[in-house]
Amino acid sequence: MLLTSLLLFGSLVGCSTKESYTFSPQVEGLWERHPSPWDSASAHEAALEASELLKQHPRDFQLARYYMERMEKIDPVALGVEFDRYRLEYPTDPRWMVLDALVNLSRNELFDQTKLALELAPDDPYILIEHSRAVLTRKPVMLEDATDLAFKAVEIAPDLPDANGMVAYLLLYLRQPNQALPFANHAAELNPWEFGFVETEAQILAKLNQRDQGLMKMEDFLKAHPGNPHAISTLLDLYLEDRDWDRMIPLKRLAAEASPSGGMAWVELALVFKRQESLDSTFSSLNTAVDEGFFDIPFLEFAFEGDLNLLKADNRYKHLLIRMRQKRTETEGARRAEALSSPLQFPAPAINAVSLDGDWLSSETLRGEVTVLVFWSTWSGWAKITEPRLKQFYRSRPKGVNLIGLNVMERVEPDRRMELVSRYRQDRSLPWQNYLADDVTARKFGIQALPSYVVLDKEGIIRYHVIGYTPYVEEVLGWMVEEVGS
Repeated sequence: MLLTSLLLFGSLVGCSTKESYTFSPQVEGLWERHPSPWDSASAHEAALEASELLKQHPRDFQLARYYMERMEKIDPVALGVEFDRYRLEYPTDPRWMVLDALVNLSRNELFDQTKLALELAPDDPYILIEHSRAVLTRKPVMLEDATDLAFKAVEIAPDLPDANGMVAYLLLYLRQPNQALPFANHAAELNPWEFGFVETEAQILAKLNQRDQGLMKMEDFLKAHPGNPHAISTLLDLYLEDRDWDRMIPLKRLAAEASPSGGMAWVELALVFKRQESLDSTFSSLNTAVDEGFFDIPFLEFAFEGDLNLLKADNRYKHLLIRMRQKRTETEGARRAEALSSPLQFPAPAINAVSLDGDWLSSETLRGEVTVLVFWSTWSGWAKITEPRLKQFYRSRPKGVNLIGLNVMERVEPDRRMELVSRYRQDRSLPWQNYLADDVTARKFGIQALPSYVVLDKEGIIRYHVIGYTPYVEEVLGWMVEEVGS
C-alpha cells in the first residue's frame, strides 16, 4: 500500500489538480508581520489580527489553524467557545466540524469526527491531513493508513506546506529518510517561517548521517528569523547534548535579552554557568534575573537543588534572597492588577470525575461556593513544587471557598490509577479532596499544562484560568477568590 502511494505520487508530480491549494495569503501576511509569535505579547497581537481575518475568510483552514495555535496558549476556554460559535454558524461545513473537534474533543472523539468529515469531503486535503494525524493517536497505530491519507493530500495539494510536512514526518517515522527529505525540503520552501519543517529536515539528515548539515539548516533559519523561540530552544538542547558551551552561552544570552520572561531566561543562563563551575557568572546572571522581575525562591531552590549548598555557602546568595524578597514586595500591586486583568465569564463545562472514595463530582455540585479547581498529575514536577503553596492557600482560604484537585493525564494503566493517586495523596499529605477526572474534562477546560487552576464563582461560572506553573500561586489564587467573592 505504501509503495503504491509512493509510485502514485511520483507519477503525478507536475500534473494539474482540480483545485489549487497553496500557502494561504492571509497566513503568509501574518507570518511576515508576526515572525516570532510565541512570546505572550506577540501571540496576543497575532491572535487578534487573525481573529479579524477569520471573520472575513471563515473557510481558510490554514488561517483558523494559525489562530488556534496562538489562542490555545492565551485563552483556550475562549477559543473553544469561539469555535463552537463558528460550528453553529456553519453546521454542514466539514472543515468546521474538524476545527471545532480539534479544540473541544478528546482524541477518540477527534478520530470519529475527522472520519465523519472525511466521508463528507473525501478530497479535502486539510481534512485528509487532520484525519491522518488522528489515526496516529489510535492504538495500534495504523501507520500505513495515516501515510496513505497524507499522500492523498499531497496528490490533491502538491504545494500545501502541511501536506508535504506530514508526508515527510511519516516517512521519517517509517525509517525512509531518503524518500522523506524531498517532502521536508518542499514544505520548508513553501513556508519559510515555520521552524517545524526545518526541524524535520534536520532530523531526516541526522538519520542520513548528515547531522552537522541539519544543524546548519537550523542555524540558518535562526539567522533569518532571529528570536524564534522554537529554533532557539531546539538548538540549545542540541548544544547541551554536545556540551558545546561556546555556542550555547551566546545563544542563551540572546534568548534572555530577546525574551526575559520575568527573568526566567536569565535563571536558565545561570544554570549553564553553574555547569561550567563559574560562580561569578552564575550570580551575575541571577542578579540580572532579579532586575528583570524574578523573585521565585521555591523555583530557584528547585532548579539548583543539586548545588544549593554550594550557593548557600557563598555570601552573595544571602544578598540575592534579600533582593528577591524585596522585588516580590515591590511588585505586589502590579502583579495583583495583572492577575485580575483578564476575567472570564464562561459556564463551566461538564465534569466527569470520581473521588478516591467513589463519589461522583459534577459541575452542578460545585454551585453555592467559590471553587478553585486544581488540575494536576503525580508525574508533574511543577505540581510538586506548588504543593506547599497550595497547602498554605488551603489553610488560609476565606470561608465559603473550596479547593478541589482534579487528577488528569495520568501516565498509568486505568486499573492502577486509583491506587497510585490515593497513595500519592497520603504520602504528600494533601488535605483537599481529590478526584480522578477523564481527559475529556481536561480538554473541555482547556488544560494544556500541569498544574493549572480554574476559579469558579458560586453560580458555576469560570471567572479565572491560570495555566501552568505560577510563582507564589497562593497569592494569585487569594486575589482571584477575593475578587470573585466580592
